[in-house]
Amino acid sequence: YQISEKIFGFYSRLLVGSVFLFVFSQLILRYLNISFRMSFEVKKYTVQNILMSTLSRFLVILAAFFTNSFLSIVVVLSIGMFLLVVLYLILQRDEYFPVSENGSVDFGLNLKNYGSYFKFALFSAPTYIVTYLNGYMSNQIIGSCLSAHALGIFASTSMFNQILNA
Repeated sequence: YQISEKIFGFYSRLLVGSVFLFVFSQLILRYLNISFRMSFEVKKYTVQNILMSTLSRFLVILAAFFTNSFLSIVVVLSIGMFLLVVLYLILQRDEYFPVSENGSVDFGLNLKNYGSYFKFALFSAPTYIVTYLNGYMSNQIIGSCLSAHALGIFASTSMFNQILNA
């Protein structure tokens, strides 16, 4: 069995690639978001956090106006989130692009004290993958096994729960 057949009920390499692109985009956006938070840039952190939360819903709604194909909606969502990553990689390039004190680019890489950060990043990555897949997989399973009505109730309840936990 292919992974997309097992999870989504049909074979599609594009779907699997899109899901991985979406998860990759979410991981990079979360890293950049944490960078804002650790730099005490509250306004930028808040705007980026809200944008990350609302853009995915907006892209799904926008795509749904033009198609009812699950594959097309996932592709639009993944590409949209990846474009947001590209935008924030450009906006935050000074935070990860190596610039020396005199303003020149310094590609010398010293990873002497970064071992613990890499270990933390490596072992915490599955948390984000599972968290984001959990939100989409539960919706997919409820939508395919039950009905659109049940999915709407579940999504509304989930949204209400997120508001209460904020």
